[in-house]
Amino acid sequence: MKIKADISAMFRARHKDHPYLWFTSLAVGDEARISSQKNKGFINLRPFLGLLRYCLIDLPFRQSNTPETDIIFMSVFTWQKNAVRETYYGDLPAILHKDNLRPILLGKIAEHYSREKENDVQKAMTVPAYCPTHILTKLDGLACILKGLISLSTLRGVWKDIFYAASFELPMAFIYIRMLEKIYKTSPHARLIFPLEGNAWEGACLYAAKDKIHAAYQHAAILPEQTKLTPHKGRPLPAQIISTGTKAREILENFGYDRETLRDGFSLRQSEIYRYTPKTSAPSEVKNILLLMQGGEDKNGILDLCADFCRKNPSITIDLRPHPAMDINKLSLDDGLFDISKEAKLHDDILAHDICLYTSSTGAMESVYLGVPVIRLTTKDANDPLFLSSHLKKEAGTVSDMTDACRFFENYKDFEKELGLARSYFEQYFTQPPEDMKDRFKKWLSL
Repeated sequence: MKIKADISAMFRARHKDHPYLWFTSLAVGDEARISSQKNKGFINLRPFLGLLRYCLIDLPFRQSNTPETDIIFMSVFTWQKNAVRETYYGDLPAILHKDNLRPILLGKIAEHYSREKENDVQKAMTVPAYCPTHILTKLDGLACILKGLISLSTLRGVWKDIFYAASFELPMAFIYIRMLEKIYKTSPHARLIFPLEGNAWEGACLYAAKDKIHAAYQHAAILPEQTKLTPHKGRPLPAQIISTGTKAREILENFGYDRETLRDGFSLRQSEIYRYTPKTSAPSEVKNILLLMQGGEDKNGILDLCADFCRKNPSITIDLRPHPAMDINKLSLDDGLFDISKEAKLHDDILAHDICLYTSSTGAMESVYLGVPVIRLTTKDANDPLFLSSHLKKEAGTVSDMTDACRFFENYKDFEKELGLARSYFEQYFTQPPEDMKDRFKKWLSL
């Protein structure tokens, strides 16, 4: 199925100020996701009904006090080993909080919708954190769903193929818009930072902040086929984009972003890695491997490939490390062949293994930085975060290829040289935060 790159421009011509202009991710190149959806032309009922239940049961009847703030960090909260984690910004919100500013974290919990869980987020964060149940009422939530449905009815007449995929994301986008509208009423001069991902909720943030000072933060590796990030014709773009480093900024520039809007930033989410000491030698024998899961490994044959590898190499174990947003209980696993990693911290988990496997996980970049070689399991997906680097990396598409790659890295003679090159690439891509990090952000956001 061919995705029309100028769909948002076409939609603009027919519906000039329709909010959907800002929610373009599902319309401009998310081909794999769209083509995988079934029942196109119908509402995706399961997540839609979950959102409706959330509005009716968890959102309160009356509004709490809307917080006053100087800077809003839009985020997603995840649960890892029964601990709450903010996804994107590292220590920056806490540093600004100590600088007599009033930052807040605003967002939802990945894969969870409940007042109880969202209250747990507030208790766990050192910076004031707010979720929909702390800002919105039942009436707000139902109005957002209704607006989403009205948008869907318009969208259905434009392009039926994305109606099913958008049936949850559009109502959720209006929820983000409503939260920001309420906060801007009490804090009209608040700055906004949101993640650069090309998703519908990012478009919602941009729509709400189009007349405010704002910035998008590129927090993760950029993938070569990540078409939803491409600045297509007619798609509204952030006023400025803060990258994780000079290498990442160069890639965004090559994608087509205006150099004047790009900032040479630094890594916030990955900055903890600089506190770790890398391995200094190659494994003498590969015994334990970590699969860095991104999602879809049970559908694209990766788990089957790993299972066959374990059967033919019984002396080697493979541990699975799910992406934070994944529900591992939904995977069909062969009993006894895999263990689920219980290590809370990614970097500790990587260092506890001889090799890491991946398909498109950013964790591969962190793995080679820590001196743990990686094997990319090739699929039809061309999205390799290490597409510009081959240091401490091999590719494999069969069990034989995986075995050969493991043997290649055992007592690898060029390990020290390759490690140096891998670390240099990472440091340019995910630059260590400088001492004046706070001042740079304040300058970019005119604080």
